[in-house]
Amino acid sequence: MSKQFAVFGDLFEEAIRAGLTAIQTQHPGFYYQEAARYAIARKQLCRGLCPAELKYPASDPLAEADKMEYYGQRPWRQGHQSLEAPSVQKEREGIQALQYRECQVDHSWLVIPLLSSAIAQFKKYKSPRMKRYLVVQMGEEYYHAKDYSKALALLGRVTWEYRSERWWSILTNILQLSLRCAYLVMSFEEYVTVSIELMGRYAQVPREEKIRIQMNLHKIFQDEVPEPEHGCEHDSVEKGRALWTTISAGGKSRSPIVVEMNSITAFVECKACFTADSFLCESPVTVKLGLHSFAPMPIRFSQLSVRFSNEAYNQFGIVVDENAVDDPIESTSYLKPGQTLWHTFQFIVEQDDVDCNLSTLTSTSSGTISK
Repeated sequence: MSKQFAVFGDLFEEAIRAGLTAIQTQHPGFYYQEAARYAIARKQLCRGLCPAELKYPASDPLAEADKMEYYGQRPWRQGHQSLEAPSVQKEREGIQALQYRECQVDHSWLVIPLLSSAIAQFKKYKSPRMKRYLVVQMGEEYYHAKDYSKALALLGRVTWEYRSERWWSILTNILQLSLRCAYLVMSFEEYVTVSIELMGRYAQVPREEKIRIQMNLHKIFQDEVPEPEHGCEHDSVEKGRALWTTISAGGKSRSPIVVEMNSITAFVECKACFTADSFLCESPVTVKLGLHSFAPMPIRFSQLSVRFSNEAYNQFGIVVDENAVDDPIESTSYLKPGQTLWHTFQFIVEQDDVDCNLSTLTSTSSGTISK
């Protein structure tokens, strides 16, 4: 069935090039998608019906398969008209041989080209949501094919769209798969970024899972190897662990990692405001900054800075906590789960800025995860 849908999709595409008109609800992409769906069903049936430890029979019951008059004929039944098998032993060996051959097929590489063709068609006929859905499917197939780098890249292309449309359950599933890929290829920055988002308020994962993710972040910041992600294959986990061990020994996690928090739904929310709509000349301008943590465990920041529309005032929006490492509990940048931490900044405006507008642009911070 997969082959039939794929062939019809090709014929449909050729007809369009010859002048046939296609519309958004009728174009070759639907047939390529159905072809991919049947190929995925074939893969699932293979996993359920074909044991991995099968061996090919010594009698080679499929030796004459290429010489059959009709497709689908069984060589060991050639010339036999009855529904009953001529030999139970030959029938068993023939089925075993077919199962063995099916196990040797890498079904993901049958599915991926079909999904790629479907994506191109849905993009051409302006169906963005269907295109995103198929991109996620394609990323999953690359994951099953153990091409984790391509899977991570594909999934990263659609997360912002699901995030902006607030499809939190779909986004959570995509992020969990991305986290597994980032672990297996030791993509340090992606691993940190995805972990930060999975600890956030909109990630639909159990609290125990968020705690595990936060503990893994703490480990890599301490140059330790994080625990493997759930659902990864054993051989891939061993390769990934070896990569993390090499990087941890080199101390790469000590290098600063810049995470653009505005592009993700992070576990820390930040809000800044002026205490008044306007201020008198020579009176201090007061800015309040609130930080609220949705992480399951406490976190701490060693430095916090606020940037203004006038860069001359950035120097007044910096907090460096000397107790962040020595005594985290007494630290003024110690964020507890569910609590809001407020910081107040004051400065006098310059004479040239009187009657001018001033606004906060961004706030940046650096710190570590506390146990």
